[in-house]
Amino acid sequence: MAGRVGGREPVRAPDVEGEGWTGFTFGRRTSGSIGGRIYDKTAEIAAGKGNPMWFEIWKERYVPDRQVIRVEFEFHRKSLAKEFGLDTPKDVLSNLGGLWGHATEKWLTHREPTEDSIRSRWPLSVAWRSIQHPSFRDHAIGLKRTTKGKAQAKLKNILPVLRGCFTSASAQWGVDGMVEGLSRFASYLHAWELATGRSVDGEIAAKRQRKDWGL
Repeated sequence: MAGRVGGREPVRAPDVEGEGWTGFTFGRRTSGSIGGRIYDKTAEIAAGKGNPMWFEIWKERYVPDRQVIRVEFEFHRKSLAKEFGLDTPKDVLSNLGGLWGHATEKWLTHREPTEDSIRSRWPLSVAWRSIQHPSFRDHAIGLKRTTKGKAQAKLKNILPVLRGCFTSASAQWGVDGMVEGLSRFASYLHAWELATGRSVDGEIAAKRQRKDWGL
């Protein structure tokens, strides 16, 4: 395979048949994140592991005696929910373009080597630029935009609960208004940090990284 494949997960041992490769696997299913494969679909069918129905699907686009190289990604449920805010099959199907963009632009790329020691600056291969833009990405909503929308929707649910808890606590503290209530709440958080050895700033940073918007 000409060029170099780079990504967040190292390539595992390639699948080899005879004198040539038949596929590469990236990531691990046990990671609960993302997995990827680049493999020779025609070789898989010839070995009896793939459905020959694909020739009917490809129709005139298939050129006999030519390899058909397939690129596929597997997003695990935990990753879809925590990293991208996609909780249901409908969410996932509505964001296929964004997920494909993330997988082929940030998680895995194929680049042409240059003398630059920083591989991320190597130019993308022509083939990979085509892979990054399949037809189903034509009208895709950016994944960041979608994730932001999901976060805003959840924030709307959290804020009324937060307001109710804050006003109830302030009433029990016997404070006269919002400013004094916020001061008492800050004192409570500081006391919690001292008692637990954990920091509020650390909790915030961890939740931002995980995109964990729960209470």
